[in-house]
Amino acid sequence: MGSVAGKVTPRDRILSVPVDRGAPDAMFASIVERSRRGVGGTVCFANVHALHLARRDPALKDALESSFLVAPDGMPLAKLLSWTGPRQERVDGMSAFPALLERAADSGLPVALFGDAPEVLSAVVGKARRRFPTLRIVEAISPRMGDLPFPDDADHVRRLVASGAAMVFVALGCPKQELWMSRHAAAIPAVLLGVGNAFRTWVGLERRAPVWMRRAGLEWCVRLWQNPSRLWRRYLVSNAWFLVAAPAWLAKRRFRGPSP
Repeated sequence: MGSVAGKVTPRDRILSVPVDRGAPDAMFASIVERSRRGVGGTVCFANVHALHLARRDPALKDALESSFLVAPDGMPLAKLLSWTGPRQERVDGMSAFPALLERAADSGLPVALFGDAPEVLSAVVGKARRRFPTLRIVEAISPRMGDLPFPDDADHVRRLVASGAAMVFVALGCPKQELWMSRHAAAIPAVLLGVGNAFRTWVGLERRAPVWMRRAGLEWCVRLWQNPSRLWRRYLVSNAWFLVAAPAWLAKRRFRGPSP
């Protein structure tokens, strides 16, 4: 990816899936600058689950390939990048969401929210306006959920374009949010950011793991504890796959140098 500040290194790959390197502040600066220019594009926050799905789903792989930024959301990805190059911090969507709201407020950039339930959006809007009084939230849409495409997608796109939003935060979960953004990026002249569960965690409807667990790569344990019926299969399959695939990839990478 390109960087305004010149501090984001070229795109790397982990298990054939694109992941960008760089400091969080440099990534956020590039998002703000792209939003200011109105050129659009998508931002994905990739974790082990996203990598596992992308290896099997060409549409998701294409969505990641076409994103102008794929941040290493999961600590395992940040660790792998650190072991094969300069130290890499985790850049997760749940932390990026409020950080980018603050930058949007400071820069006068209008934002929109897309996804989750109406009551969740209402809570996010209320907290955002209290925390960032100058922030302009120009649209908040809770789509009727189901398989893609959503029934009202044409109206959703029309509303987002008409709103003039420079950033659209999309909270649909992986892979739905990445696929939705990929479908509509060309029509919406805003930066679309797939932030997963960020709306709920930011307003306190779901708890985040303590900082020490996040740094140890154990945040998934807290999420599993809160939503076992929804997440047990995801973590069992994705984490088991990664525990087998990652060491072989790392050994090959260190022996042969950078490669898919």
